[in-house]
Amino acid sequence: MNNIGLRKLTWNAGTIFIGILLINLILIPMIQDSNKADGFPSRNGPSSYISMDKDLVIDGDDDFDDYSHITGNGTEDDPYLISGLDMNEYSIIVKNTTSFFKISDIEWDSNYEYRIVCENNSYVNIENLTISSKRFFNGINCKDVRIMFSHFSTDEVNKAAILEDFNFLSIINSTFNMTGNNDYGEIQYITDNGTIEILNCYMNKFNIKSEVTGKHIVKNSTFMNSYLSPRKMSENSIIGNNFFKNGCLSIVNSYYIYNYGLIENNSFKDCYKALRVFGEYYLGDERLLIQRNQFNLCDYGIHCSDSSNMDITENIFTNNSVNAIYLIESDGFRIWRNTFINNGGNHVRVYPEDSSSYENDWNSLQVGNYWDNHISPDIDGNGIVDISFNISEKNKDKFPVTNINFDTEKPEIKFTSHSSGKIHRSYNRIKWETNDKFGIKEVMCNLSSSMLNLTGCERLSVFLEEGIYNISLKVTDRNGLFNYDFLELELERTYPVINFTTVSDGYYMDYHPVPVQWDIVEYFPVAKQNFTIDGKKTTLSNETRSINLDLEEGLHSISITLTDDLGFEITESVDFIVDRNAPSIQLRGLSPGSELSSRTVNFDCRILEIVGLNYVRYRFDEDDWVFEDENFSVERVLDQGSHVFRIEALDGAGHLSELEIPFEISTENLVEVLSPENGSVFNTDTIDLEWTYGGKFLWSEAFLRLGADKEFFSIGTSYEYEMDFPEDGEYLVTLRLVDEVGNYIQSNFWVIKDTEDPTVGFLDVEEINYINTWKFDLNWNAVDNNGIDYYELKVDEIDWDDRGLETSKEVGLTEGEHTITIRAYDLAGNMDEAQIYVIVDVTPPELEFDEMDVFTSTSIEIEWKANDLYGIENMYITIEDMKPNDVTDKDSYSVVLNQDGIFDVILNATDLAGNLETITTTIVVDTTEPRAIWEDTSIEITNETDLKLEWEIDEDVGIQSLYLTIDGNKIDLDENDTSYIADLEDGTHSISLTVIDIGGWQYTLNYPHDILVDSTPPTFQFDSKEIGTDGKAVIQWTVSDDGNDLIVMISVDGENFIEVPGTSYTTGVLPPGDHTIQLKITDSAGNQVDETWTFTIEEEKDQESGGSGGFIAVIIVILVVLIVVALVVVLIFLRKKKEKEPEEKESTKVTVPTGPPGIGLQKVDNSMLAA
Repeated sequence: MNNIGLRKLTWNAGTIFIGILLINLILIPMIQDSNKADGFPSRNGPSSYISMDKDLVIDGDDDFDDYSHITGNGTEDDPYLISGLDMNEYSIIVKNTTSFFKISDIEWDSNYEYRIVCENNSYVNIENLTISSKRFFNGINCKDVRIMFSHFSTDEVNKAAILEDFNFLSIINSTFNMTGNNDYGEIQYITDNGTIEILNCYMNKFNIKSEVTGKHIVKNSTFMNSYLSPRKMSENSIIGNNFFKNGCLSIVNSYYIYNYGLIENNSFKDCYKALRVFGEYYLGDERLLIQRNQFNLCDYGIHCSDSSNMDITENIFTNNSVNAIYLIESDGFRIWRNTFINNGGNHVRVYPEDSSSYENDWNSLQVGNYWDNHISPDIDGNGIVDISFNISEKNKDKFPVTNINFDTEKPEIKFTSHSSGKIHRSYNRIKWETNDKFGIKEVMCNLSSSMLNLTGCERLSVFLEEGIYNISLKVTDRNGLFNYDFLELELERTYPVINFTTVSDGYYMDYHPVPVQWDIVEYFPVAKQNFTIDGKKTTLSNETRSINLDLEEGLHSISITLTDDLGFEITESVDFIVDRNAPSIQLRGLSPGSELSSRTVNFDCRILEIVGLNYVRYRFDEDDWVFEDENFSVERVLDQGSHVFRIEALDGAGHLSELEIPFEISTENLVEVLSPENGSVFNTDTIDLEWTYGGKFLWSEAFLRLGADKEFFSIGTSYEYEMDFPEDGEYLVTLRLVDEVGNYIQSNFWVIKDTEDPTVGFLDVEEINYINTWKFDLNWNAVDNNGIDYYELKVDEIDWDDRGLETSKEVGLTEGEHTITIRAYDLAGNMDEAQIYVIVDVTPPELEFDEMDVFTSTSIEIEWKANDLYGIENMYITIEDMKPNDVTDKDSYSVVLNQDGIFDVILNATDLAGNLETITTTIVVDTTEPRAIWEDTSIEITNETDLKLEWEIDEDVGIQSLYLTIDGNKIDLDENDTSYIADLEDGTHSISLTVIDIGGWQYTLNYPHDILVDSTPPTFQFDSKEIGTDGKAVIQWTVSDDGNDLIVMISVDGENFIEVPGTSYTTGVLPPGDHTIQLKITDSAGNQVDETWTFTIEEEKDQESGGSGGFIAVIIVILVVLIVVALVVVLIFLRKKKEKEPEEKESTKVTVPTGPPGIGLQKVDNSMLAA
């Protein structure tokens, strides 16, 4: 505001005094804006080396060169290096730089001032510093700040470092330590849309206070007695793998975030509110994810106020005294798969508890959380507690889990050896299978109301007697989940495992030693066998099934105990009597188990008994008993088959002697003929006979017959004999063995005498054969009257290969020519052979297309080279889907293609061995040039320097090259590009697009007009801003732009903007109070500048003092009239005086005071007053 000036005009001439008082002639309000720069005043650094007895000051990039001990050139690869200085108690101050610089390896004495001050710098790098000071860093408006491998300590002050208005802050591998007992150090950073990165750092009693709206990355750091407060965290921030002890992670005011946030793998211990969240609102599908963190021995684990839409999962809360989670007026949370152990306040709390406005999801995918005070009941054993965990009326965990592993899959249990039903064994090995990904804790079996702990087992041995058995298995995994399987078995009778075959209860034995024999069922796995006789136990081998006992006459008890591989025992016992001196039966004739060839059977019997016989009797098979005296002979004709000859002798003491001779009458050969074999074929006059016999028949002499029509003749007891056959033919030979009572056994066999050769030949082959495999099947056959004995095969000069009776072989040959010979030997040793020739060619023909350029006409010729070692049988060429053409014995092919494109060409060649070689190539026919069109040609002027150009290309064959030309500069593009973002400076630009196709055809597309880029907004300046006495505001301005048309829009007190012409504007009458005029000036490129003028129209004091503008105007008019009258009077007086004193030449000049900006000075002289 300017005060109204008071000016007096006086003139003394004799006795006339005219005084004119001018008060409040013109009231002109003036409001001027002034800006004052923040930070330190500009200073010029010294031009030569400065000793460190004062601050080191850099103001602008040029000052780096003024210090001889500062090295580098200010680039990213070679920054200016301030290093190796002893700053004592002084500071380093760097301002207004755009170069890269680094402060490294410098130490200071303790001081209260900031050791490093950076202002308006583009790149700041602090590295390898050790600072022990009250304050160590102050950074303002620095674009990129990096602090690495440095160590800072302080003992008193709170704000040890302050950073404001930065784009990127990185603190890596550094420590911050408060050594004072009661104070806390603090690092504060304030900015908008910045990024903060803290990696591998250690904080002790140092709080990190953030006012950053942007991305936070905090990883692998330790906060001891320290707080991390990333306020307004957003943009996919991650806080992970950190350790907090007696500190806090506080996230505040991240309102309305659309990005994903992650807090994971952190550990909190001995904290008050370990993770404090306040005012976090996530929108859409993006949510804050808090996962896999540990909260131990804190007052509160997670403390959330006024927040929403977060996921809390897989965290562990232990021994937190007040609450593990406390939610205050927060909703939209998903909280699942967390572990709560030994926390206060029922683990979690929500406030208000009875409100229906705050509801959260405590289980996801039907899996909730683990609460150590709520792990039962779980009747079905599925790992989910059957009763919900109540937090409040609207907050319930409907699926709380019973275990900290969140295992909800029951263990698997299944009987594998049996299914329910009838079985036919008393001894059974019941098997089952169990499976669980967390491991099996216990397996219990209920068998006949007896509970067996079978943990660690997968099978059980049992012995079941006649009856029905219900067997159940219960398996429990390591997380307490359980499952069952059931089995019902029924036995119609009891099946013994051990059967005594020579003794039984009450049995009389007269043997010495006494033979005890037994059988064990084959399905019992014997791991151990104990034999007990009259209380004396002996361990036998597992294979033993008999034992001879030296027993005295009398009562004896024996038992056998079997143990299987599972330790299960079965015992079978028997009591018997030993009674000797029974009759002795002596028998001449067949021995037990003999086989006979003769149907007439003879026996001679003799009975020896000291006491005396009661009777002797015999019988064959089941015929009637025949009683005889002590000595007798028997001859009986029997049918073919099995028979038994039995004798019983009962002495006077009741001892019965029995003899049972089982035997068999057989038509089979019972003598083993070693040579010749049955059906032997030979080509000599004689052949040797060799034979043996190891059976139970007791023979005394051998007889031989050479031919069915010949007589037997004796060969004594010799096992060898030379047989003579005078003519070719078949002979039936019989060898007979006879015992001393006339029983005999015999064998028959055929021999053949053959002196004629066989006939052999190869099958399905020619004399000369071409094959195309390394291996092939070779077949042959031979004909002989009496059969082939074996074949021999020879390949080239390799030794003969005995192939036995095989008539085929897979032969492996190398590439080339081979001779193969086959020989056939008949059973008599006669031989014949055959031979073939085989050429192996596994190498396909060699094919190669000649190099071909792109065809720019429709007539094309394709040429190639073809070669094969043994000759090519046929060759075909196929172009795309056209019919194959025979080009055998040719090296080229001509064709007319009437369309552009890329065509596949296939050339096939087959040699005489059938090897097929196929080669392919592609030919390009391109007879037309490409075409291109701009997608948008409407852009003539723009304010964007990044201009997106889009086009569409029409080309049938393919593009070889694509590039843009902008203002004569070539820009190579990818052939598939359909757009390009050009980085253009302000000015006019010409653009063209050039396409070159595969055929070499070129097409250039010019943009139809030049494009003007104008990214500079108009310049604007107020010339004047006035408030009239009539309550109207008047503004004048000057605005300019580089030749573009400008549009000026004005809004008064928030009303709609209106367009105004010219460079001035007058409002309507405005009421008293605060007012705002907003201006928007836009050029034709869309650049815009905004200006605002805020002013106040004061209220009238009262009506009597002139409450209206009209009254003030009247006063002003009256004053003006008075001035004019006074000036007229003075002028008249002066003229009269001039007439009296013409020699006086005096001119009077009045200057009007300077007005507001934009109003020039005006000079008022006498002539003007006269006018």
